[in-house]
Amino acid sequence: MERRNFILLSAGAALALGASYWYLKYEHKTYPKVIAEPEDLSYIWEADTIRNIGNQYRMGMPEEDNEKSLVGLLNVGDQNKYKAIETLQKEIQKDFDTGNTIILDGWILSRTEARQCALFSIVQPN
Repeated sequence: MERRNFILLSAGAALALGASYWYLKYEHKTYPKVIAEPEDLSYIWEADTIRNIGNQYRMGMPEEDNEKSLVGLLNVGDQNKYKAIETLQKEIQKDFDTGNTIILDGWILSRTEARQCALFSIVQPN
């Protein structure tokens, strides 16, 4: 292979890898913003309490301490807000049925509720 072709091929490969990395790391998923608002918990807690619980969850789960991973784990995709709420309510019930719960600040929460609080604490920091 000629030196010029090797250099061009190497540069192209590096560019492709860099673009792929950037897309995967910084690409923002669109999602219904309602998933960042734990509906049932908002009836008993104010925003500061939800934010505090979310921050506690994020400190205990550093691998989930970003918007992209939480949105992916909440897994509602591009559903409209009503369908997304319905999906989350089913997941919350499933979490309680299967024991997929976590205790934060003395409250027993489903993992889905805790993730919603964490997402809330990221998208509405104050």
